[in-house]
Amino acid sequence: METGRFYGRRRKESSSDDSDDESIEPPQHETSSSDTDSDSDDGTNSRNEGTLDPQVHSESSASAVLPTVESNGTDHPHATESSWHDVTAKNRGFVCTAQEQRHYTLVKDGEIEPLDVYKIFLTDEVIDLIITETNRYFDDTASESPITRCSKMKDWKPVNAEDIKQFLGILIVMGLNRQPEIESYWSKNKMYGVEIVKNAMPRNKFELILRFLHFADYSQADESDRLYKLRPLIQLLSQSFEKYTPDENVVIDESLVLFRGRTILRQYIPNKKHKYGFKFYKLCSVEGYTWRFRIYTGRGEASGNLMHSEYITLSLMEGLLREGRTLYVDNYYSSVAVSRLLLEKSTYVCGTLRKNRKGLPKSVTQAKLKRGEVTGKENSEGIKVVNWKDKRNVLMMTTVPEHTASKVKTGVKKRGTEIEKPQCILDYNSAKKGVDYSDQMASYYSPLCKV
Repeated sequence: METGRFYGRRRKESSSDDSDDESIEPPQHETSSSDTDSDSDDGTNSRNEGTLDPQVHSESSASAVLPTVESNGTDHPHATESSWHDVTAKNRGFVCTAQEQRHYTLVKDGEIEPLDVYKIFLTDEVIDLIITETNRYFDDTASESPITRCSKMKDWKPVNAEDIKQFLGILIVMGLNRQPEIESYWSKNKMYGVEIVKNAMPRNKFELILRFLHFADYSQADESDRLYKLRPLIQLLSQSFEKYTPDENVVIDESLVLFRGRTILRQYIPNKKHKYGFKFYKLCSVEGYTWRFRIYTGRGEASGNLMHSEYITLSLMEGLLREGRTLYVDNYYSSVAVSRLLLEKSTYVCGTLRKNRKGLPKSVTQAKLKRGEVTGKENSEGIKVVNWKDKRNVLMMTTVPEHTASKVKTGVKKRGTEIEKPQCILDYNSAKKGVDYSDQMASYYSPLCKV
């Protein structure tokens, strides 16, 4: 099994792909394609896993209040092959009461401007935080050593709201208009210089703000939290993201945010286009809107007896449970234990599945199928395992009552023959494609630049 690693650190392989141990490390790649047909992951391949220092502190300020559950990722201790029976369609055991809600007002004189949407997230509280901590950090730095006559710091003036907004605006322009280096935006050469940037702020002022930009008071921060430098900003952004409540269907996915600086949180994933960066867990609507996110800080995030996949699932879903929603996940999160936990909280789940998960019916996971064939089993709790053979076997786990181990027509023809797939795979593909589209669009306009 390939393992990811952090800059300057290497970790020995601790398990094999065929291991039944549910306590695996978090996957270190985002699902780049959610389609589970012939080019999809069959749910059996192990992910490339980034590895942190084992002596790691958990993300201390996670907002979710999680229960202590006796769960180890396995099926019921007395479950046997005989406890699984043929899959049947049923009526839903609980009615979906989830409704899409917007806790903000956008309409202004009958029109919606892009800036109005931007201000939903970049609130006055965020601007005030940046102003306070940036000015504080400059004052602390200046008090530690005298400012010389040749230092750029002698030109410093306390930043205000207008300065921060102009600074952030320039960063957005830099994401749209790539230049080889920051100085190029202020170049007198017409090939490189960008007038809107030069008119907004002098280069020296921009570089000073960039140097002293801060989001937390280090003297008051909890250094056991590996994100303490960003924690106040993360909390404010999280509040803004949750001003919109998604409807019935939601998705958990991961993203890797490009970063090549020196930090213990940076992960290296050799099979990704951008091999270095921060790992984000996020819960999104099927359209790709990020409702809640968690930044992966290490293996110490588990709560009580919960495995990491269970912890992430429950923490991201906190506030959306017990409303009859359907959660779509990939094979890192799918297990009998996670499905049972969500059913207890009136939430359905559907996702791809690894065949080496414990407690699964071998008659399904090890079935020898011809292309186009499908088989499945269901237990007494309503947890279903479906195996469909395309070019490869596609293994699914679902608790949605309407899903069965039969195929439905997709409306798409190939060589004159209409393609048929199980309904659970169609629903999964439909839900996951919005997240992939969101990541795709974000990659086009990244404001990241080499400083």
